[in-house]
Amino acid sequence: MAKASPLIRSFNAGELSPLMEGRTDIDRYPASNRTLLNFVAAPQGPAIPRSGTFYMGDVYDHTKKSALLPFVFSETLGYQMEFCDNRVRFMSEDGLLTQAAVAATMTSTAPFKFSSPALTALGAAVGYEVALGGFTNQYNLNGVIGKITAKVGDVYTIDTVHPALAMLANITVALVYHVASPYTHLQVADIFALQSLDVVYLFHPDIVTYKLKRFDTYNWVFEATDYVDGPYLPENETTTKITPSARGIATPTMTSNVLPSGTCFGSSNSASHEYYRAFNDETAKDYWESNTNQSGIIGYQAAAPFVCDGYCVYMALDNANVSYTSKDYAPSTFTFEGSNNGVDYTILDRQSIYVLYDNNKSVFFKINNDTAYSYYRLNIDTVTRNGAINPRVRSLVMRSTASTTITLTASSVNGINNNQGFKATDVGRLIRIKGTDNTWRSLKITAFTSTTVVTAKLLGEPFVGLEAVTAWRLGYWSDTTGYPGYGCFYQDRMWLGGSNSYPDVFAGSVVGDYENMAQTSENGEVLDTHAVVGRLNSRRLSRIKWLVGSNKGLLMGTGSQEYVLTAADGSGKTITPGNAKVDDSSSRGSSDTEPVPIDNQVLYVQRSGRTVREFAYQYEADGYKSPSMSMLASHLGISPFVKMVYAAEPYSIVWMQRLDGSVVGLTYNRDENVVGWHRHDFAGGIVESMSVMPAANQLQDTLWMVVRRVVNGVTKRYIEKLTRFWDFDMTITDAHFVDCGLRYTGAPITTVYGLQHLEGMGDVYGLADNIPIGPLDVTGGKVVLDQEASNIVIGLGFDALGETSRLENGAADGTALGKEKRINNISVNVWQSYGGEIGTWNDDTQEIVYTPLEYPANYDVIETINLFNGIIGPINTAPGYEKRGSVFFRRLKSSPLPFNIVALMPQVTVQDR
Repeated sequence: MAKASPLIRSFNAGELSPLMEGRTDIDRYPASNRTLLNFVAAPQGPAIPRSGTFYMGDVYDHTKKSALLPFVFSETLGYQMEFCDNRVRFMSEDGLLTQAAVAATMTSTAPFKFSSPALTALGAAVGYEVALGGFTNQYNLNGVIGKITAKVGDVYTIDTVHPALAMLANITVALVYHVASPYTHLQVADIFALQSLDVVYLFHPDIVTYKLKRFDTYNWVFEATDYVDGPYLPENETTTKITPSARGIATPTMTSNVLPSGTCFGSSNSASHEYYRAFNDETAKDYWESNTNQSGIIGYQAAAPFVCDGYCVYMALDNANVSYTSKDYAPSTFTFEGSNNGVDYTILDRQSIYVLYDNNKSVFFKINNDTAYSYYRLNIDTVTRNGAINPRVRSLVMRSTASTTITLTASSVNGINNNQGFKATDVGRLIRIKGTDNTWRSLKITAFTSTTVVTAKLLGEPFVGLEAVTAWRLGYWSDTTGYPGYGCFYQDRMWLGGSNSYPDVFAGSVVGDYENMAQTSENGEVLDTHAVVGRLNSRRLSRIKWLVGSNKGLLMGTGSQEYVLTAADGSGKTITPGNAKVDDSSSRGSSDTEPVPIDNQVLYVQRSGRTVREFAYQYEADGYKSPSMSMLASHLGISPFVKMVYAAEPYSIVWMQRLDGSVVGLTYNRDENVVGWHRHDFAGGIVESMSVMPAANQLQDTLWMVVRRVVNGVTKRYIEKLTRFWDFDMTITDAHFVDCGLRYTGAPITTVYGLQHLEGMGDVYGLADNIPIGPLDVTGGKVVLDQEASNIVIGLGFDALGETSRLENGAADGTALGKEKRINNISVNVWQSYGGEIGTWNDDTQEIVYTPLEYPANYDVIETINLFNGIIGPINTAPGYEKRGSVFFRRLKSSPLPFNIVALMPQVTVQDR
């Protein structure tokens, strides 16, 4: 017989698949485990039992699903946003966001009623929620949320139930702040969020992109994203013509200074170049000319005030003076002004040294004006060339908010929605039309009349005429075609993709203008700053599932391939419409699960949902590789991964929600080559949503979850957050190793209230002044302890279990695997620990035989527990030989204390054949 004393110094390879049990040759085998349940594989090596979860409260509606999305504005300001059925609530570490507490008077305890005129003044109604206050701490009612079920005058009934509640004359109630949401409970799980400071863009392929904007603590607003000028489908190639019903101009076509209506005016008039000539027809060659060098005023007084929200200046074309060009006479420095008395003018827009008269006219100047004026004028200070030159204006085109509604009539349905013509679902869709002056104009469809007729709002410059044209383009996104499902920020553009009808189309916004998707100027010119729009070159149509920016390019995953979008003229350069190049990088295909960027790598889930892959650039290959991160633990993907979130602190863990509602964690630190998997069951709860947000103290990135539990035979959904992992500055009084738990601190008590969420649940355990208690029976929302305590934590107990891989040590002849062996004893190196058991397998009884650890100082219910650092043992194990040859370790639910294993040192005797 051979004897060995191996050192199991690390557990950070995590749990391996049963398919790997023979692979003693791989580097990770000595640090691997056959089981790691509710233990975390710390990157430093130890096996750390996960902390428990804290019960933050109920979801808004237990009968419907909720989803959590993080809002992190700064290091100190963050909320978990609970998206429920057409409602959003906001929760911080302190609980739900509530308005200031107001006074209330209890009128009944069963049912719970109170009167509060102050609450009525805040607009409280049935379905709203309030947070209670003003109760003694023993009742555990302060901060409890109650939903208003009835209201009569100033008297409110809420659904809160509490045992032995004494009547109090005065309490406080705080109205829970919420925002009405456009998303139903069936849609919330598929929302993709992209945050930019106080704005969160919310993407869903079936719903118009919304923004949730935070203006103040109690001022959050949903707003539909109004994409400007694109992106558009390719230009129409059919013979279908579209005819606008109106030009969209605010002024009539003037035939004199006073006809047909209104009055044209100015500072001066040249002969044959009267004021009205700037308001007659943009296609005419006549023009207004000032009789003053470099300066002049041209304006129009309307018969009734109107709101002008934009204007355009057309330069004169007719010029017989060979010393100058027509552009030399065009206004360069000028203001656009409005007035209601013709004397006092308000400057609405100012241009200085303007020279961009492409296509013989200025750009369309949109102005931020919501005031109706009777007088509008262009006040010119200089023209584009110095000298004795009088300003000339062929046309001053003004648009009013009332003139932008235009009917568009198509000559046929060909080329429109696959030859089906316009649809009612096209309302909200963009359309771009090229006028006879070769200028593109954008409109948004606002009403549907028939397959060939729609009403649209003019978004830019008015038309020059009413001619039918074949040059038009419909927008990519609408209720007809779907909306982008995913987005990211990269190189100061917002990149979008994954719509229903055009799943492989990607679009990057105008630089610095995230909602502007203009692919060209009005004149068709393409600048480097214009939007980048393209389609993936794939042999089969696949939806874009994710987009992530990296230092090498924009990474995109689809259902069939992964791609990299770069600048064709050099690595790392800015992507523009003229140099965008897409290369396919791998052919694994991606699932709908949102990926996790970590440093320079991206972790994504392969299309089957079973495999997690790393998408990373490798210099030696000068390209991206996509190795599997889950091949060694392939059994964990048997229930597909549907959600991934990343907690960088303290252990760099990727948390993954599986389709069956269970959770696995991946400790991921590529710099140290740590890839270790572990499983978690959260006391039998079904996890339906996950989100990570930094703790306010920055010591941990906290995992938040919506957990579905069956309580007293009724389905409940709770919001729970993972408490802090055991750390160097913690003491036994911080221990929280129960799920869905609550903590009481205060004067010594024996009856603990506020446990309605655990009513009738089994496996209720906890600590009372650091001493384990339980199992406990929660009846009427309370438990009664055997003795008083002032620091109490109570929740659902859970075991933490581990088993090392089979030991490959001690054989004198070849491998130790498959040979009879006996683990004589085991020493255990622990850190900040108490409790715990070590076990070995018994072949005769086919069970694990556990031995509790014996610490240097024991305890009973009246002694103080001191956490231990160091080596315990050797612990003599049960006698007998067996072939399994692994070491078991566990922390029982009945002992919710830290049990952190640094190393195991078994002594093994192997019986060679």
